[in-house]
Amino acid sequence: MFVEVRCDNEALVHRFLKRNRGFMEGIGMTMEEGWASDVNKEAREEFGEVYSDEVYMNWSRKYFYNPSMVNIKNSKNLYVVGNDDIPNN
Repeated sequence: MFVEVRCDNEALVHRFLKRNRGFMEGIGMTMEEGWASDVNKEAREEFGEVYSDEVYMNWSRKYFYNPSMVNIKNSKNLYVVGNDDIPNN
């Protein structure tokens, strides 16, 4: 069984940024420091050394919110949940 939650990709990208910014603050780092870390070496090679929210969102669009990564084929066991109500989610 699959559950597909439908939401505007841009809303997801912005939520991802906000959530990760909070995570980074929680561990005492900035987004810039996280981007500069060794774990993000390949991301920097592709998207540039200098962090910006736009660079981060472009990276997340390609690797987390690319429609081909989340495309669930129709199935009799597919359930769809709408998730576009950003203020209440």
